[in-house]
Amino acid sequence: MFPPLPLLWLSLTFLAGILLGSGLAWSGWGWSGLAVGCVLAGLTLRRLDPTRASRWLERASRLGRAWSPLGLAPLALLAAVFAGAARFQFAHPPLTPSDLAWYNDRGLASVRGLLAAPPDERDRYSLLTVQVQELAVSEGDAHATSFRPVRGRLIVRVPAGGDWRYADRVELTGLVISPPENEDFSYRDYLAHKGILSYLPYGQVRRLARGSANGSPVAAALYALREQALAAVGRMFPAPESALMAGILLGNDNALPAPVVKAFQDTGTAHIIAISGFNISILAGLFTRQFSRILGRARGALAAAAAIAFYVALVGGGAAVIRAAIMGVIGILGQQVGRRQMGVNTLAATSAVMCLFNPDWLWEVSFQLSFFATLGLVLYAEPLQTGFLSLARRLLPESAARRLAGPVGEYVLFTMAAQATTLPLMAVYFGGVSWVAFLANPLVLPPQPAVMQLGGLAVLLGLIFEPVGQVAAWLAWPFAAYTLRVVEWFGAIPHPTWDVGSASASLVGLYYALLFGLTLFHKRIPALLRSAALRPALLLGILGALAVLVWQAGLAAPDGRLRLTLLDTGSAETLLIQTPTGRRALIGGGPSASRLAAELDRRKPFFARGLDLLVVARTQAEAIDSLPRTVERYRPAWVLWSGDPDATRAARSLDETLLDEEIPVVPAEVGQAVDLGGGAKLRVVSVGKEGVSLLVEYDRFRALLIIGEPPKGEVDGPVTALLLGGGAVEGLEELRPRVVLVSGKIEDPEALEAVQGWPVLSTGQNGWIEIVTDGEGIWVEAERR
Repeated sequence: MFPPLPLLWLSLTFLAGILLGSGLAWSGWGWSGLAVGCVLAGLTLRRLDPTRASRWLERASRLGRAWSPLGLAPLALLAAVFAGAARFQFAHPPLTPSDLAWYNDRGLASVRGLLAAPPDERDRYSLLTVQVQELAVSEGDAHATSFRPVRGRLIVRVPAGGDWRYADRVELTGLVISPPENEDFSYRDYLAHKGILSYLPYGQVRRLARGSANGSPVAAALYALREQALAAVGRMFPAPESALMAGILLGNDNALPAPVVKAFQDTGTAHIIAISGFNISILAGLFTRQFSRILGRARGALAAAAAIAFYVALVGGGAAVIRAAIMGVIGILGQQVGRRQMGVNTLAATSAVMCLFNPDWLWEVSFQLSFFATLGLVLYAEPLQTGFLSLARRLLPESAARRLAGPVGEYVLFTMAAQATTLPLMAVYFGGVSWVAFLANPLVLPPQPAVMQLGGLAVLLGLIFEPVGQVAAWLAWPFAAYTLRVVEWFGAIPHPTWDVGSASASLVGLYYALLFGLTLFHKRIPALLRSAALRPALLLGILGALAVLVWQAGLAAPDGRLRLTLLDTGSAETLLIQTPTGRRALIGGGPSASRLAAELDRRKPFFARGLDLLVVARTQAEAIDSLPRTVERYRPAWVLWSGDPDATRAARSLDETLLDEEIPVVPAEVGQAVDLGGGAKLRVVSVGKEGVSLLVEYDRFRALLIIGEPPKGEVDGPVTALLLGGGAVEGLEELRPRVVLVSGKIEDPEALEAVQGWPVLSTGQNGWIEIVTDGEGIWVEAERR
């Protein structure tokens, strides 16, 4: 139909079409019609004489002239875009009464179905994925009795244990709801891209029948084999090495302690415990060598490909595992036919084929990280290694340079290549980039082939005759223990990640545009740099960037003044105090971590990290939901805590984070005084269940902060500024503040009456508000709205 076109561009445009289809909810048949229209237009134009083609066609053909004399490439690319959009829409048809999600948030219901997978076991609970077959909705208080057939999957949370198995037939009773979402994480989108649209957080669950006769015999056998392998790992290896081996070999890292998981994340070595291209490449090499010795080169390659496919099925491969497996198989087979693997084309085509079967994989974080890490290796690994070898030859003999280039390339330069293309995604999803990764990976990666080969041998032998498998496990244990100790040691380094805040989509797009632009046009850069017209612009750009950095550092330097900034983070009060000597104290936090980070970053120099003091004034969720993530980015030296740490879920979460981060916590007590530096002090006036009242003093300046709890007794003398953050407002007439600050808007009639006649500024009307004082006078500035 169409002349041959580059596979890369067709694959990329198909993936772009999936994104287009997710944004424009047109009918799948409508998108299909557009795709067919492009195909018909191509067939028609192919019959035309090129001399009769219209002027617009001649212009459009320039894009595809290298592929087709008539320039039909644009139509082919458009067809691929529309086909991608159609595929997404067909995968997400409108809900009907036959869909389980149709009944979300409609009251009590009973559902019956089969467990679609073994339970996802956690420390305190288990998650069951149920393929629902029937549903009955309760009418009022009556028990549901009339079941109707429905289709769909849901996640149900049940107590730990229970001996649940794949394909068990179960009945659930409870509130079927849409999965929750918040500002930091959308569990709804996460499950939706896995084909799950319903959630049962709590409910009654009972087993109707065992699953042996209900599900797929092949799936049941694979799940049973995986459970036996996990059990063997648990018996042959001590903890936490057993959890590490389960993650590396079988893709189940649920048993790893949270501090260990965080250490892997902070050190940029999490790819080790997640089955990915690195693991698959080790297995591909191992299988190819062993099977080729036994069966010969050609049959050995086919056997190796079959073994990789079986392994992926056994571990329940997700998007990243399947992509890595397909790439590995293509590499194995490509070697047999004598063709050089075209990395970029193969990667793009593999991703397009995967998303053809499941377009939701495009949104999986693991798929995105795996895709861009592989792209980085394809584009930059060889040039980096070649450059290093060239440099080494200048300093060392040829033989020594070649011996050094191998391990340096594999364990250092390849890490740099993958980091170059995954850095924006790490910033978007995790808020930071590990600088320790460049130190940890060269030490952690070398023993991993031994971990996988000896560990895998131990599991295979353990399933046959465990005493023999135990011997292999003893040989594998030192390598696993070494991996854990190195990761934990590097993870204990203070601030192992560079906090980059919340990266916007525009910044991510700009980064990739610059990176790939330099990749495509790097040969032209020297000529451009030598251009007389470009030099002044380049010099001005460098000087401008330096000026911005210098001005930011200068504006943030201590100037002997006290600054109180009421941040616009929502309805909850959030106050940043910058002392005359440059110390910073944060009171409250608000509900949104990204919003708080944006406010803090505007007022902190780029090189400054951390806080000198964090004050937890209230324990309600809207006041501190942002703080667990904030204390990881801006680590406080210590915390002054008011209220019960067990009062709310948000308080418990924050308390656990502070404990994990080993940040000292001091309970707030009436009369407590904190030296902020430079003569500024913070005094605790009152403490109660609803909050705290604080007094900030600097020479003659006094600011009373009423955050949920009114001051007990009379405050001595008038105050310069008053912050109202809820609570009673009686007895404030004698304070006579020169300015009143309010988070959000004043809606309480009593509060409105109490501040009648006083100058009032609120974040709801004025945005952020800053008070600057030298101890005598004050200067007030607010965001213009």
